[in-house]
Amino acid sequence: MAYMVPIHHCWLWWPKNPGLVSGIILGGFGFGGVIFDNVFTHIINPTGEKVGDDGFYSDDVNDRFIMTWRAVVGMWLVIAAVGMSMTFPGPIKAEKRTARIVTDSVEPYSSKNSELPQKGTAANYSTESSKLFSEDLNDFQNNNDALTAQELQEDLSRLEVIRDSESKLRMVLSQPFIVVYVMNMFSVITGFFTVNNFKQFAILNDIKDESYLAWVGSAAAIFNSIRFIWSLATDHFSYKLIYGIMLTMQIVLCFTMQLVDDQ
Repeated sequence: MAYMVPIHHCWLWWPKNPGLVSGIILGGFGFGGVIFDNVFTHIINPTGEKVGDDGFYSDDVNDRFIMTWRAVVGMWLVIAAVGMSMTFPGPIKAEKRTARIVTDSVEPYSSKNSELPQKGTAANYSTESSKLFSEDLNDFQNNNDALTAQELQEDLSRLEVIRDSESKLRMVLSQPFIVVYVMNMFSVITGFFTVNNFKQFAILNDIKDESYLAWVGSAAAIFNSIRFIWSLATDHFSYKLIYGIMLTMQIVLCFTMQLVDDQ
């Protein structure tokens, strides 16, 4: 949710550059680690206390961790509030809203009004939803004499929701959607596995300097902040080409991990 809500909203403002917009937002999330890894480490463990032989820190460090986590939640609330206050409907959304306002302003309809939907309109919709849409539309046309413009709009909106839900369900169950979902599910595993490994590597090599590890994490987060480069490339080149380059780099990384372990 933290990713997709701002991404979808910004697409309404910049529909011709979805890759660049998505990359900047994702890079903003990734850049947070560059700053906050060191900030939180300094708050939680200001004296650079080493982890004990039992693998745990002292009670003082653990207590500050809980305090810091609460502070993080408060910071997120403030940042979210500022972001929400700066959110405005995009041009595409505004155009749709204007069209609805114009429709709502129409005078009450009668059964002879030429602007009423004609029977058979359901044929323009999907095969799965056409029967349900046709039945509702016919019932509506047979009882439209006393309908006001507001009631008409409510009925048409309800039928539109039915059609949209059917369309979205077909999209989720379609082969292209499933293929893309599976591709991304497997490709992101490598990233998460690598990100979580730098401290495990330190433990295995008896590196107990928390400040040093925080700097390592911050340096790695820099690469998260430049993810917009990949997204920008998809706006100008083939998606298959860019995705193929990324997968190739991941494969090389996975095979060279054994070389790091041997060292």
